[in-house]
Amino acid sequence: MVFIHGGAFIVGSANEYQPYILMNEDIVLIVIQYRLGIFGFLSTEDSVMPGNMGLKDQQLALKWVKENIESFGGDSNSITIFGVSAGGASVHYQVLSPGSKGLFNRAIIQSGTALCPWASNKNHRKFAIETGQEFNCSIDFGTEKYRECMQNVNPYYLTIAASQTQRANRKEKFNNNFEYYGPISLFLQNEENSVELARQAYQHYLHREDVTISDEDWKEIVDINSDRLFRVAHDTVANFFAKDQNIKFYTYQFDHLANVSWASILPGYVKRDVIAHGEDLVYFFYGGEFIKIKLESEDDIKMGRIFLNLWINFAKTGNPTPPDSDFKWHTTTSNSFRYLSLTTSPVMKEDSFQKNRKFWADLKLSENLLLQKSLKEEL
Repeated sequence: MVFIHGGAFIVGSANEYQPYILMNEDIVLIVIQYRLGIFGFLSTEDSVMPGNMGLKDQQLALKWVKENIESFGGDSNSITIFGVSAGGASVHYQVLSPGSKGLFNRAIIQSGTALCPWASNKNHRKFAIETGQEFNCSIDFGTEKYRECMQNVNPYYLTIAASQTQRANRKEKFNNNFEYYGPISLFLQNEENSVELARQAYQHYLHREDVTISDEDWKEIVDINSDRLFRVAHDTVANFFAKDQNIKFYTYQFDHLANVSWASILPGYVKRDVIAHGEDLVYFFYGGEFIKIKLESEDDIKMGRIFLNLWINFAKTGNPTPPDSDFKWHTTTSNSFRYLSLTTSPVMKEDSFQKNRKFWADLKLSENLLLQKSLKEEL
């Protein structure tokens, strides 16, 4: 099992994901490292700096695993890749990449796909130009000169050059300048009519015309972010794979509220009884600097056992449901968009997201127009 870590393609490292939990299982675990941020994804949109070096690092790691894993007791014909958040999107990218064909047998995509609005970017050259200006590296004299100049910059400063803005006072910034922060909050800033699209989205979820938000709107804010940043893209991918009868595709939703959740301990977050993004990581990894929540309650330990059994059984057999299980995880098909609700008592549930999915599909987003064009070409 090869794990690809997340971190928005900007932060993270393999050593944050310690193997103490998974090493109790009958598997060989590999956690790979790849270049991040500017080092992994800066592009001038030409052959000099084509970009996506981070994804190419992942692919090279998979080639190494394919060629060498049997020396470590593994099976080169039974390789499963899995990842969370940007790691999940990375897994999806590797599934789509012709260069990764034959390097693995199964894939588990968790909380992130290649279609998530944060998983890809536009205007790479523009970003490269703006980043270079920070260090007096101009692209006007050619990209080879630009690359040479950037290579001479202290790597520490390159690392922080693309750092994200702080989250402080997000609510106040949003309410005082919706025209700016509204589209950015939903990754709509590059769309035509971005302000109007953002306004329509917030009005849909807040169920009112006024898009000013307060602490009482936290549930609606969780819903709009969950749908826009994750669920819509995941469902689009699921629908795509479900049409292929040669692919067995399983869909789940993590519905177990842990005794101690990330949302309850992270600094700067309002304490809510919600399941945070990436919280499933604590059931697979523990002991690194990033994951310090230890499962201690009876329900959390039971949930962890269920999680491990499903993932490992899928990695070994292609069927996530263990033989001695009292439930069955059915595949997602084009005729049945059911999913497994992952709790201490897992159960298949019917799709209840049609209304919001249709709302996003009907918005005039560039991604929707691209998908519609692709579907017409298929027909």
